[in-house]
Amino acid sequence: MLATKSRHREDDLTKGRILGYIEANAGIHFSALRDGLGLANGVTAYHTNNLEREGKIFSWKSGKNRRYASSSVPKHERKRFQNPLTGTRLAVLEVLAEKGQAGTATKELRERLDISRQLLSHHLNDLKANELIERATGNERKAWRVSKNGSERLQASRSLQKTL
Repeated sequence: MLATKSRHREDDLTKGRILGYIEANAGIHFSALRDGLGLANGVTAYHTNNLEREGKIFSWKSGKNRRYASSSVPKHERKRFQNPLTGTRLAVLEVLAEKGQAGTATKELRERLDISRQLLSHHLNDLKANELIERATGNERKAWRVSKNGSERLQASRSLQKTL
């Protein structure tokens, strides 16, 4: 009986640590949460599932990652971290933002990021479809620049990266 009480207390403490970490790091993904708290996969999954079932947190799929945030986050603020830009797309926007309104040629982007033409084309198409980039005007070469929407998302992703 004493062992059962001790186990429940330990579970409650672990669940509380996870909840606190998620509240402090809205949008954190599973691996970062697990590693940040030094927990095993199974322990992290068990407690995040229970917290979600209890309505204390919510999660969503973001690329290959599952991300978490506290349910206390107001709905109008959830968009800020629910779709963060990461990886190559974030790198593309960072390079384009450096150049400003003049834009950057596709070839220069490819060379700066050291990626294949096909992979860059894939990411540019996705960024364009989500209205995060646009063609740079007054340019004979294929040049891209960050759109207004892209600038806002870039700022949100930068602030999210600082908290993760």
